[in-house]
This record gives sequence, structure tokens and C-alpha cells, in this order.
Amino acid sequence: MSQVISEVRSAPPSAHAAMGLLLAGMAAAPVLAVASPWWVFGSVLAGTYVAEMWTARKIPAFVDILRRVQLGTSVLTLIRQMSVMLLVAAYGTVSTIGLLVLAAGVVTAHLVRALVTGLETYVTQRRKLPVASRNVDLSKLRIPDALHPRWMPSQRRILFEMDIPITVGVLAAIGSGVEWPVPAGCAVAVVIAGLRAVVLLVDAKRNRHLARKRWVLDRVREQVARSKPEVALYFTGSLTSIYQINMWLRTVEQLNRPAVIIMRERGLLQQLGPTSTPTVCIPDNIDLMNFALPTIRTALYPGNAGKNIHMLRIPGVTHVFIGHGDSDKPASFNPFSKVYNQIWSAGRAGRDRYRVADIGVRDEEIREVGRPQLQDVVAASEHRAPEALTVLYAPTWEGWTANLQHTSLVTMGPHLVEYLLKEVPGVRVLYRPHPLTGTRDRATSAAHRRITELLDAANTRDGLPPAGWVPPELAPIAAEIARLGASPTGIDEAQRSRDAGTARADLGDEIERLRRRWQDGYWGAAGPQQHHVVAHMPLPTLYEMFNQADVLVTDISSVVSDFIASEKPYVVCNPSGGDAAAFQTANPSTKGGYLLSPGLSGLGDIVEHVRKLRADPTYRDPLAPERTRLREYLLGPAEPSSAVRFAAAVDEAVAAARGAERAAE
Repeated sequence: MSQVISEVRSAPPSAHAAMGLLLAGMAAAPVLAVASPWWVFGSVLAGTYVAEMWTARKIPAFVDILRRVQLGTSVLTLIRQMSVMLLVAAYGTVSTIGLLVLAAGVVTAHLVRALVTGLETYVTQRRKLPVASRNVDLSKLRIPDALHPRWMPSQRRILFEMDIPITVGVLAAIGSGVEWPVPAGCAVAVVIAGLRAVVLLVDAKRNRHLARKRWVLDRVREQVARSKPEVALYFTGSLTSIYQINMWLRTVEQLNRPAVIIMRERGLLQQLGPTSTPTVCIPDNIDLMNFALPTIRTALYPGNAGKNIHMLRIPGVTHVFIGHGDSDKPASFNPFSKVYNQIWSAGRAGRDRYRVADIGVRDEEIREVGRPQLQDVVAASEHRAPEALTVLYAPTWEGWTANLQHTSLVTMGPHLVEYLLKEVPGVRVLYRPHPLTGTRDRATSAAHRRITELLDAANTRDGLPPAGWVPPELAPIAAEIARLGASPTGIDEAQRSRDAGTARADLGDEIERLRRRWQDGYWGAAGPQQHHVVAHMPLPTLYEMFNQADVLVTDISSVVSDFIASEKPYVVCNPSGGDAAAFQTANPSTKGGYLLSPGLSGLGDIVEHVRKLRADPTYRDPLAPERTRLREYLLGPAEPSSAVRFAAAVDEAVAAARGAERAAE
């Protein structure tokens, strides 16, 4: 409720004026009906219609407050109609028969509205399938096109269509002194509602076969089962955590075994990245139980979530936690991990974390598979230094609790960026915040905005575009990527699932080609001194920003482990300012980099060191050997590649499940 009130308070003055007009007009309407000229009453009532529509569009939070205090659209309509009745009684120009016609018209319109509402609910429920999908042929379900939204509007619009003709008819009758506008207005209201009812009756008949929930589940399951999937990528989470599964789509697509993606939240399906892998979204637990795919032998889990249990309880499957990044954070050795048959880490560091944490995960349950996502990260030996010294600042987010002190954004971020801009001549700053930044803490959002302002101001001083600028000539490429990767834009989920029945086999390769073209154009169009903010943008990717950077400044997160693939210098922030030795002991990934305290002590020396590395190939970096060691420790050996090791691990997991099945027979 506090968030709703905050949204109302932050609304623009015009919205506050509309709110005031609505409340004042509704309060005054009954009084004006009996104590003012009819045209004054009509003007005020018209103002309330406009104000209600305006607030519904601009400040839905205010409408939500009205609904919670029992002043929703239905009650507001009742007040208006009661006021109209008072107006009729006050003027006495409508005969008894006319009054009866008015009453009958109002009642009939409400009855037809009830029918329309019931039919809308019927159609909506039938089209809310127990399973939504992508890349699954749903032709056997015979899903019809959804009705255009004009035939299924909001309750507010339906009430307006019923209320306004009746009100206009009454005002016209009083103003002209004749009664016929009253029945005419009632007739218009009933005809409009009746027309909707007829259209919805026809649509209800077209969709009634979709009411057979089990039949729908069985038809979709049969289609998915045709490919005999052996691997399931399972995900449940929030919209902000969709990146956790998106990072694995390409890897799963490239497996030499048929796979399926299983999701649990309807809203996530639209946010899923491009993939040609058959995908189903099954929100209900019981429906998931009835969606049996007996060929699945391995389930992969990118995140720890309560709903994982709904998949974990399926026997005969090797359940594997693959995570969404490898870091020294506590999330990388969560006690929940004990529920899985296996845990796959990038390198030996992951194995050691579980051993040190001593949470009950046995060493033989851990498999080192590398990080397939890092195949495009350029090594330091092949790095072509950009014209300007480039610093990438990629802080993590604030975490779910305040005591974790995950992020440097609040305590160090703005100060760090300001220092670089003022004290380091010719520097180029790239800023990449975590996708969840600002989820819990407003101070983190404020720090993020401040950094953006600093970089925008620096670009402006140099006559450059804003930090978040994207060259307009890249728009066609981005549009083509969006077209290839987006879900169909059908009116509702059922139609989108139907229209997403097939995917190009080479979809991933084509999108990757376009992404490379976009990124080449992005960096090519940007001047060598332009600072960049990449937030809430799919491109450029974090790994492409790695390739642009000479040095990384970050927090304890998987970004450290991923950047080490390049073996370039990096700086890890110690936002708590605690003992440096203890910090490095607790976070082994920091040992190949420099530590930075909240006071930024030593930052100038670090930058100067990186500048010398850029300028002089013979200049020795004392931490380079440690980074090489850490690369193998954190990510595993360079050969065989991570993609090969990951695929081999999948093969072994499938074989283990089959072996266990044979042993049980």
C-alpha cells in the first residue's frame, strides 16, 4: 500500500488536478442534481467521466486506492445514476411512464452488462491454457484468434458505454422538454451492451473445447514428447531474474541431445531470450505432475527457488544445479544445494567453496564443467588496447539483506567515477550495473542515477552524445534481432503460443551474427573518449564490454570469475573497509587483482600501472602469474573447451540416470 501511495504522490500536477476533480465532482453531483441548473449538473458529471478516464490511464495507483476503499468504477457509476434519478425527480419534467422506462432501461443495461462480464470471464478462462509454449506445434488444439480488445474492454469502459447514453438522454429530455431522448438513451445503452454479448457468445462457442484442461495438457505433452527430450532446463523466478536462464539458452541449444525448457511463471515466457529449444510454461504444480516426459534423464537448474521441488521430486532423473554464475558470494555455496544429485561448478574453486562451507555437499557430487558462456572473451595476450584507457565499472546489486554489504555502488560508486573523470586524463569509463540494481534499496538507485549523471555531464563537456546513446543507424539491426528473437505479438497468451509453434533451426547462429554486427557498429560509432552506460539493454553484452576494457572495477560476484577468463588486470571493491588479508582469504577470486577500500586509496597507482601495461609490452605485471593460476582454478583448464566439458557432463548425467534405472529394475 505504501508503494501505491508513493506513486500517487509522485504523479504530475495535472494528474493531481484530475484526482481532485473526480472526488469533488462525485461528492457534489447529488447536491447539484437538486440545487443547480441541469446544464451545470451535466457539465460537472462530464468532468468526472474525463477525470476518471485520465486517472485510470495516468495514475492507476489512485484508481487502485479508490477500489480498496470501496469507491471503484461500479460504485462511482451508481453515484452518477443515483444523481441522475435525483435530477429527474427535482425537475419533474419526465412523466411516470418515462420514469418507469428510465428505470427499466437502467436495470436492463445492468443485466446485459452482467451477461457480458460473465461471457468475458468464460472466454478468458478458456483461453488461459494450463500450459503456454514456444517452439511447440499446437495445431491440434485448434486455438482460434483472440477477439480484438475493443470487444473485451475494461469494466470501466463497459460501464461508461452503458451510463453515458442514459445520462445524455435524461439531460436532453430535461433541456428540450420532450421525453423521447430518455427511452432513446436507454435503447442505445442496451443495444451496445447487447452487441457485445452477441459477439462474446459466438466467441465462447469457438473456445469452449479449450475448457478440457487434461485434453489440452495431453496434446501439448504429446507434441513435446515427439522429440524425446533427454535434458530439461528448469526455471522459476521473477521477471528481474530472467537473465539467470537466458545465459544458458545458447549452451543448451548446442547440446547433442534433445532438450526442453520448463518454466513456471507466465510472465517469464515473454521475457525469455531467443531459442529454438521447445519451451513450455506450466504454472500449476498438479499440471506439471501430469505433464510426464518419461525420456528426460537430466534436469538443469540455473537458480535455487522453492518451486524447484516440483521438479526435484521426479524420480529417474539426475538433478543438477548449474547456477547462474560462479563467485565467492554465499549464494555459490547455498545449503539448499544439498537437494541436487550433482552440482556443476566452473572450476576447482567451486568444489573448494562447498568443502570449506561444510554444508553437507559431498565432493563426489561436484563436477567441474567450465563456463561455456565465456567462449567469446578475448584473452589479454590478444587484447587490442582501445585508443583511450578504458575502465569498466560493473558493480553487483545490493542483495536481499543489508548486512551482506555486497555492492560498492552506494559507498564508493559515485566517488569512484568522479575520481576517474577528474584525476585520470584521457580515461574512458564504461558503466554496467547489475540487472537487479535498486530492487531493494533506494540508495542504490540514487547512486546509479548519480553515476549516469556524471558520465552524461562528462560527455556533454566533450561535445559527445549522452552515455546511454545508441547510434540510430543500428536500429534496423536491433529490430531484426528483436523480430527473430521475440515471441509472437498475439493479443493473448493462447494466440502467442499457437503462433510460436515453429522456430528456425539456425535461429541462434543468425541472431549471434546480427549481434556481432550490432556491437561492431556500436563501438565503431562511439568516439574513443565517449563514456558509456549500459543498463537494461541486451546489447552490448557484458562479455563484449570485457573485451573493450583495459581494467575492471567490480565487487564480489561472478563478474570477477568471468573477467579472469581474459587474464587482464582487475580491481575488487571492499565496501566494508575490513581487513584486506581477511577479505582475500574469504574471497579467493580477489587474489589476482587489486583491492580498493571506500577511501579509494591506491586507485591512482593502479590506473598508472594499467597505463604502463598498455604502453610497454615489456612491462611486467606482478599479478599476471596469479591471474593465470586463478583462471584455471576458477574456470578450469582451457582445453578441452567449456562447451565440450559441459556437453560431456550432460552425457554422463544422462548415463547415470539410465544406470540407476536399470539397477532398480
